[in-house]
Amino acid sequence: MIYRANRTRQKVRIISTMREILLEVQVYIRLMCDLRYISEKKYVELAEQTSSMSKQMAAWEKSEQQKQSDGDRCED
Repeated sequence: MIYRANRTRQKVRIISTMREILLEVQVYIRLMCDLRYISEKKYVELAEQTSSMSKQMAAWEKSEQQKQSDGDRCED
């Protein structure tokens, strides 16, 4: 999906979808911990990684939204 986002002009839509998928993954990771499929230590590790990915995607999404709004202003 990162490749797809980089290849299109509608990056915000794809990044938003990626963030939604990551939220689902975070829920599944939590569920795996609750059901004891993974240890709490592994849960913490995965939670930190997914949190980092989420922050990166949020910053990327914000940057692309800013680019779009700047581009819209230039067209006026």
